[in-house]
Amino acid sequence: MFKNYLKASLRSLSTRKGFSFINVGGLALGIACFIFIGLYVREELSYDQYNENVDQIHRLGLHLFLDGTESNFATVAAPVAQGLVDNFPEVSAATRMAQSGIPVLRYENKAFSEERFYWADSNVFSVFTIPFIQGDPSLALTQPNTIVFSESMAMKYFGSVDAVGKTVQMDGRFDYTVTGVVEDIPEASHFHADFFAAMATRENSRNTSWVTQNNFNTYFILDENTSAAEFEAKLPAIVDVNVWPEAAALFNITVEQVKASGTEFDYIVMPLKDIHLKSNLRAEFETNGNIVYIWLFAGIGLAILLIACVNYINLSTAISARKAKEVGIRKAVGSSRNQLVAQFLSDSVVMSFIAVGLALTIVKLAMPLLNTFTGKAIELSLLSDPVVVPAAIILALIVGLVAGAYPAFFLSSFNPVKVLKGSGTAGSSKSVLRNGLIVFQYSISAVLVLASLVVYGQLEYIQNTNLGFSGDQVIVVKKTDDIGPKLEAFKQRIREKSSVLAVGNSQSLFGDIGNDNMFRPSEQPESENKLIWLNFTDAGFAETFELEMAEGRYFSRDIASDESAIVLNETAVSLLGLEEPIGQKLSSMFSDQELTVVGVVKDFHVESLQNDIKPFGFMYYGLEGNNGFGRNTSVRLASANFTNVLAEIEAEWLAISNGQAFEYEFFDKVFEEKYLAEKNVGQILMAFSGLAILIACLGLFGLAAFVTTQRTKEIGIRKSLGASAGGIVLMLFKDFGKWILVANLLAWPAAYFLMNDWLQNFVFRTEIALWYFPLSLLAGLILAFITIGGKTMSAAQANPVKALKNE
Repeated sequence: MFKNYLKASLRSLSTRKGFSFINVGGLALGIACFIFIGLYVREELSYDQYNENVDQIHRLGLHLFLDGTESNFATVAAPVAQGLVDNFPEVSAATRMAQSGIPVLRYENKAFSEERFYWADSNVFSVFTIPFIQGDPSLALTQPNTIVFSESMAMKYFGSVDAVGKTVQMDGRFDYTVTGVVEDIPEASHFHADFFAAMATRENSRNTSWVTQNNFNTYFILDENTSAAEFEAKLPAIVDVNVWPEAAALFNITVEQVKASGTEFDYIVMPLKDIHLKSNLRAEFETNGNIVYIWLFAGIGLAILLIACVNYINLSTAISARKAKEVGIRKAVGSSRNQLVAQFLSDSVVMSFIAVGLALTIVKLAMPLLNTFTGKAIELSLLSDPVVVPAAIILALIVGLVAGAYPAFFLSSFNPVKVLKGSGTAGSSKSVLRNGLIVFQYSISAVLVLASLVVYGQLEYIQNTNLGFSGDQVIVVKKTDDIGPKLEAFKQRIREKSSVLAVGNSQSLFGDIGNDNMFRPSEQPESENKLIWLNFTDAGFAETFELEMAEGRYFSRDIASDESAIVLNETAVSLLGLEEPIGQKLSSMFSDQELTVVGVVKDFHVESLQNDIKPFGFMYYGLEGNNGFGRNTSVRLASANFTNVLAEIEAEWLAISNGQAFEYEFFDKVFEEKYLAEKNVGQILMAFSGLAILIACLGLFGLAAFVTTQRTKEIGIRKSLGASAGGIVLMLFKDFGKWILVANLLAWPAAYFLMNDWLQNFVFRTEIALWYFPLSLLAGLILAFITIGGKTMSAAQANPVKALKNE
């Protein structure tokens, strides 16, 4: 029986090539979108699952509210890890990791800058599942100046994984002994370390303060019977014992006064498997995803698949008149309705399997482009991935049954007597469903279009907002502190070039918040200390980034006293309560040196517009504890043609840096990464909105075919009575247009609610423009008219005599 159904289905498809091509193509496109989004969602949900103890591993973060400013960190202070083990029996182990800078590693004649360089405690390999190829994981990082390489890095430096015992040099200053080689960390991980260096090497890893230097990403294994929420509720106990007394001593006030000031200091427990999609804190190792976007994409994928299924229903019912006689004859010779339903479902399932096969081919061929589009490295493997083939079979069956159910029961319900007499086959109840389907399709399409417009508008707002500085035509030469005293000569050589407008050096890249300190007006008590974020710069920094002064001046190379000066932004001035800031003396909680405010810069955004402007200050190189050499030298160029000037700057670098590699990046590209997630969302939304509209247009084409087939006699009579072809086209289009209008009216409130909620993620945001809504309606109507125009025009221009004769 199955074999007969299959043969009949294949024969049916081959006899209606145009119908089959459009239907299979629409299904394949919808299924391809669904498959790719499914692969993307699966990849995002699989992060850190390679760890054997993934359900028990958690990370400790920090929530800090101080002076009206809220900050949430993925890091805590050095002693906290051991404190967890000592104070909570449910914590069996805790380990720390940290990143600081991008060192240059040298082995023989090889030298590379390494961005994936991590400091780690010796027990890191007992917490995370990182298999060793060489070395002993329990001993590898127990001694200072030891290092573990990943497999790919061992091949890069040594040509093989036989690396244990070899010595590499870091930054031309320190030697490290290789004590192990581990497998490369899987792609789906919230961190990717190429090197693990012994945390014992770093002196600040032995810092005993629970309040300051919160620089360590701390992970711990929690008993499986204790939930993250339950454990987090116990953490205020160690805050009371270790944090509040130390904070009170720093502010020189009582614990009660610290708490009464509104200061908040809380630890945040985050399960390892949730970090990638649910954590977006300061000091994350890498940019994380967003669970909201994952469910958004999953919804889009399902919506596009449903639109494709609706197309099948529309196209199947459109040819019902042609199949009516076949149904009537089959029923007349004894076929039961169940047999007809089975045959029509067989047609649908066969078409679905063909569409799934074509969709898999499309995804496979388009995967490199899609990976570039999303920044992922997703693979589709039919053989090595045990999930793909079963999932494809199940998907084909579900799509075939869902898409074919209505046509099967609709077509099999025809009365054989009426059909063979030539009576109509479709009633008003069927048109209600078809109209509902077109409303469904265009409602989804309208929501996607409106969402794309809002995301695009927010990105445009970000790009056009005055950020308080300019990073255009600025390149950043990295690791310039490595040349030490030669840095000033290097900067001077660059300044002398006609294509260079300004040169500035800084400890942190502009836009990074890496330093902080507590300041107060000198005449006020220590209890009035306020948290200010800092960057150390030279005198040319403000000119390079075109910072605008609100009062006073920036640092000067010619004023020696600027070594004890500070420049604040307007938010910092307001926080410190300085009515006349210029000349005001400031004292620091962690230094005896008094600083003089010499200038105030207008507020600027150094973070994503999702965050408030932070109180910020600039300090001049030469202060105690600062060697005066920043890691980043920023160069503002007079022209966007970088080729020649880059070559000149590289030549100057190589001449003065003793052969160290020339590394640079374009500042605007670095800053753009802060909005990478929103940009990707916008691109994906626009791409899938276009595909959803394309698939919906195929469905509309099916409806047009159905309507023109059903109304052939009416069209012939109207033409014989003098109706023009254009008038007939407009008459037929009006039937579709009113449902597109209804679809948009239903979509508008949903789209507004969803996108207004999304915009709340941004402290600085645009408004949803009202013209987006009529624009989406107009676009839908125009596309609908183009889609059905050809079909209805051909029907309107047909010979009415022939139409009436056929009827």
